[in-house]
Amino acid sequence: MTVPWARPGSGFTLLFEALSLLYAREMAVRPAAARLRIHDTQLWRILAYYIHDARDCVEYHEVTTLCADETSRKRGHQYVTFVADPEKQRVLYATKGKDKETIGQFVQDFHDQNGDPDAIRDICMDMSPAFIEAAREYLPNELVTFDRLHVMKMANEAFDSLRREEARTDPVLKGTRYLFLRHPDKLTQTQGA
Repeated sequence: MTVPWARPGSGFTLLFEALSLLYAREMAVRPAAARLRIHDTQLWRILAYYIHDARDCVEYHEVTTLCADETSRKRGHQYVTFVADPEKQRVLYATKGKDKETIGQFVQDFHDQNGDPDAIRDICMDMSPAFIEAAREYLPNELVTFDRLHVMKMANEAFDSLRREEARTDPVLKGTRYLFLRHPDKLTQTQGA
């Protein structure tokens, strides 16, 4: 028997499911389930239904730029890869792992959501060799842009290595590591000299 205030087979009212989605948006699933006084597997089922329902309505035919990055999800080098649309500021895909195949899985999902991989013109990512190889193989038409954080990190490491080398022969450079990291406008009179 179906009723207008509940989804068939759910066991919860639509209002309770809406509250569940709000809680899950603001906190982790386990504490949200505890506050709702349901088991976390029940909350995961509610979330899975609405996530799949929302993804059925999404099309990616207008996406032309991507951002890809990974983050650690647990100790022991367990990662999650995210691919996002920077123009609309939305996550397009998330999956376990950080290897070349994660980008391959994204491209397949992107195609399934009516996205055109050949329409992708730019992808911003870190300098992961796996991501670079995947971009060449799965998205051959795009321009790869490396994110500023990783580029600046490498530039700072190279500059610091050079400073340390030079400090061995030039005592003026000894103890200047943090001096070079400061903005020139923030230097004191003696530091700027």
